[in-house]
Amino acid sequence: MIRTLWWLAALLVIGGCGATDPSLGSLTGRWRGTVDGLGLGFVTLDLVEDNHTIGGTGEWTAQVGSATGTLTAQGLRFDGDIQLSINYTTTAGAQVLVLTGRVQGPNAIYLLFPADPTPRRVPFVR
Repeated sequence: MIRTLWWLAALLVIGGCGATDPSLGSLTGRWRGTVDGLGLGFVTLDLVEDNHTIGGTGEWTAQVGSATGTLTAQGLRFDGDIQLSINYTTTAGAQVLVLTGRVQGPNAIYLLFPADPTPRRVPFVR
């Protein structure tokens, strides 16, 4: 995960990318999505974006039952592309999801969650 984040950071330096497109807006804020997979029901992300770096915390609810928990998130953003690592703990132990996604506008993003046979696109809104 960290290796992937450093690789993306290196691409930024080598590629000479400029600032993120301002029309896409900052990711700073509270985002909500319904995963309904991997044991997750609802996910709330409280993100802060600073110079291509994303960090934050959040909460999750179980897909079935009443389990809830907290999570941490860290990642990178380059223009409209997002890579986010989400760390959380369930009764099965520590879980880590490394997700890619895309900014669709100032109040809409999507993240690709693992699913078989293809990743599942989960919209998040503020």
